[in-house]
Amino acid sequence: MTELDFRRWVMRNFCELKEHVLNQYKETKELEKRFKKMITRMDNLERNMNELRELKNTIRELHEGCTSFNSQIDQAEERISEVEDQLNEIKQKTKIRKKSAKRNEQSLQQMR
Repeated sequence: MTELDFRRWVMRNFCELKEHVLNQYKETKELEKRFKKMITRMDNLERNMNELRELKNTIRELHEGCTSFNSQIDQAEERISEVEDQLNEIKQKTKIRKKSAKRNEQSLQQMR
């Protein structure tokens, strides 16, 4: 191979190598962009997961609050029922006393 042929061979191979390196560079840049997008998506997913955990905790707290509130309502209803029962007893006793007072009044009037 002559020196001139060698130089041509080197130039041709150098151009091919340069083209190959440029292609690899372009592919690397594209992969880097994709990698950055994936990292951004992963960050967004992690943020969303944290928000979902917070929402889940808030829902759990609200559920516990509702359960406690329902329990208090049940207790209040029981107390109201007890007071209503007592009120009914008082009403019945009052009716009985009024009847008894009428009878006693009538008995007194008959005795006079």
